[in-house]
Amino acid sequence: MRQGYIVNQKKNNLLQIGQGLCFFVIALNLLWAFFAESILSRVFPICCIGITGLVIVSMSARIGKSFKVSVFAGYVGFVIWCLIGILIYGFIMPNGSQATFLLFTMPGYAIFFVRMFVSVLPCMLFVDLNEFKIHKFIKVVIFVVLLVSVFFVLRAVAIDPDALRKRAVEGELFDILRWTPGYAIVYAYAITLPAFLHKIKVTTKKTRVFYLCCTFMIAYIVMVSQFATALLLAIVGTLVYLLLTARKQNRIYIIFIMILFIYIVLVLDGGADIFRWLSKHVNGTWVTKLNDIAETLSSGESTGTVSDRTVLYSKSLESFLKSPLLGGITNVKAELSGHATALDILGSGGLFAFIPFCMYIYGTYARMKHHISYEVSKPAVIACVLEFVLMVFLKNIITSMAVFFAFSVMVPLLLKSEEMGDVSNELREESNI
Repeated sequence: MRQGYIVNQKKNNLLQIGQGLCFFVIALNLLWAFFAESILSRVFPICCIGITGLVIVSMSARIGKSFKVSVFAGYVGFVIWCLIGILIYGFIMPNGSQATFLLFTMPGYAIFFVRMFVSVLPCMLFVDLNEFKIHKFIKVVIFVVLLVSVFFVLRAVAIDPDALRKRAVEGELFDILRWTPGYAIVYAYAITLPAFLHKIKVTTKKTRVFYLCCTFMIAYIVMVSQFATALLLAIVGTLVYLLLTARKQNRIYIIFIMILFIYIVLVLDGGADIFRWLSKHVNGTWVTKLNDIAETLSSGESTGTVSDRTVLYSKSLESFLKSPLLGGITNVKAELSGHATALDILGSGGLFAFIPFCMYIYGTYARMKHHISYEVSKPAVIACVLEFVLMVFLKNIITSMAVFFAFSVMVPLLLKSEEMGDVSNELREESNI
């Protein structure tokens, strides 16, 4: 009896060591995903693989109980999608920098899929294989990352209100832009916004201030980034979350406001006139972008770039229609839009690459459902998944590590790590009624 106790104690100690190391590595990966330009990233994925393997071995008895078929299918889709991406973007459509994977050296965007495979995947496994409340260390890292981002955004915007936009469009790294959030990081923040809103509602009073501060900082970064699509997606995610969490008698008002706004923009010429007036009297690229979108929706033509994007989207669709099963694999000279991840996957790899990608999205959704009290967190899950789906059809994030890390790791981590206080219990009771 005593010997069995000692063996169990050793296993528990090993598990705690593995968990602690994984928390540390996830924190490093979080920093890497958001500040990839300034942190050496090669060591962290290797650490992730070793440490996650340690945790899997120490928790092998619980794997069968922890995984559902849908979650497992999501992992299969993720792995297959990464391997297909390495094949297509490393060997079939070579361009860009060199990447090495399993002793094979290849050029192209394959380096992105290699990093996904050896870094994001172990972090996903860690979130799935452990039952825990959010660790204080992770909390500190999240807050420090956001605080540093806001500080340098304030510094950059004080010098040039359009600084972040210029960084993305012109590709110039001025001294004032160092350490400021890049294009991918802003979109990653936008995806996590509904999860932070959910945390404000369900956590105890003690931690609510923390998540409130995080939410305001994310909203500020998205707003001043001048990325119109990120702002629109953040608004959509917030509205969907508020709609799903509002009382039944209040939902009708939110729906009415949304329908009225769509009607003004799509049907009445006044919608475009409003945005046109704003673009002349309010500084900021985001106003011009909104005006561009309104003109395109109302008349089909615009003075900006939205109508040009539709032409680019058609290139990927043409490549897909020529070979629906394999896409550009059968025609390496096929042109892609370069502006929509989902369409580019269809155009470059056809259904062969797109089906595993859909499995990955559904698998992430299933993981979120599996981890949490779904009755309470359903609005946040739906809002985050909807944002990501809209993003992959509207923007080119195929090489944006921060976006996939946020969707695959940070959102499930935040939703899984609910601190179930009195507020959460009340919400659960209401949902059961």
